[in-house]
Amino acid sequence: VADSSDNVADSADVAAAAAADSGASDAQVAQVAASVDAGADPAAAADDAGLSSAAAAAVDNIVDDAADNTADSADVAAAAAADSGASDEQVAQVAASVDAGASPSDAVSDAGLPDSVADAVDETVDASPSADVADDSASTASIADVADALGVSQDQVADALSDVTQGQVAAAAAVQAGATDDQAAQIADDIDNNGASAAAAADNAGLSDDQSAQVITTVVAAADAVVPSQSDAAADAASDVGATDAQAQQIADAVDAGSSVSAAAANAGLSDEQTAQVIDQTTDAADNIADPADVAAAAAIDNGASTSQAVDIAASVDAGSSAAAAASDAGLDSDAVSDIVSQVADSADNVADPADVAADAALDNGASPDQAADVAASVDAGSSAAAAASDAGLDSDAVSDIVGQVADSSDNVADSADVAAAAAAD
Repeated sequence: VADSSDNVADSADVAAAAAADSGASDAQVAQVAASVDAGADPAAAADDAGLSSAAAAAVDNIVDDAADNTADSADVAAAAAADSGASDEQVAQVAASVDAGASPSDAVSDAGLPDSVADAVDETVDASPSADVADDSASTASIADVADALGVSQDQVADALSDVTQGQVAAAAAVQAGATDDQAAQIADDIDNNGASAAAAADNAGLSDDQSAQVITTVVAAADAVVPSQSDAAADAASDVGATDAQAQQIADAVDAGSSVSAAAANAGLSDEQTAQVIDQTTDAADNIADPADVAAAAAIDNGASTSQAVDIAASVDAGSSAAAAASDAGLDSDAVSDIVSQVADSADNVADPADVAADAALDNGASPDQAADVAASVDAGSSAAAAASDAGLDSDAVSDIVGQVADSSDNVADSADVAAAAAAD
């Protein structure tokens, strides 16, 4: 749970992105980010920047929603204690104490761990973006369906999918399901330009539950076919830029252990120029990851849910529910809920680290490899992307775009309840 929440965007970045979506200028976006970074309430920061009361309320709500995916401070403290060598019993004691209101350092000391561990746990919790701060059975679409919809052979499907956007895949599936060209175009635009899940886009376009289910399952199948793990993508990218096999393996192992790609590449001895290329390739690989709402709906269909149940589950997850709660509320049994949760958590493993997204966005905005490396290192150290980009000397236009890309990427992080449930199952 703690490792998963590392990929949630900093609240300053979420607030800034929400301000931009509400029509704020680049200067206002930068002001909101700086204020929230300094400890201001997101609504107050938006108000101080001159945004309307409606915009300020929207910013506050979006930041609250984003915080739902962050790990509780008790979980962060327990994970940090485990990393410092605590026994299972001590880890459980630390979590219970922090949940009961103790400070992390006191909880660790009471569990019998040395002061050095208490200090380390305290620092980890302080640096963490903790949530305490904020009837009609369906058939699952296959890659063959995607190939048919795109007019290519199955042998070509992987290459074909690498060259199209998720919106284009959804649009093709929609047409195959009987949607009009106008509906398909609306779906593609909603997904590619507005960040909608396939489920939400299909619903917005007026598709039936059966048609929506076909679009959802096709998009998820396509994502499964083309989205590699971040460690595999990083290793391949490292090899492409001249890293040795040993360096590529070191990078893959580090990313699998929770490191950002940027830190892993730097620690393996790659130059800033090589690291920048690796970051770019790896973040690109995560662009077509399926939305958690779509993954949950497709997994529900795999487990015998009707199309109407699947669409309801997707809508609930899109509205902020965990996949576990959504599936349970839809009437699915515990075995189905467990499998759905597992599939959602597994998919979220491929979300790019915010440090890598920020660095890649910086490069997109004209930053040098050195500046991109500085941005990644700062975000890895706990800074918001907004502050990191500003400190690296990027202008307000660039900062605004970087913040938006980081916030958009973190939308695909699994809910902490689902991560916890999947970990319990494991």
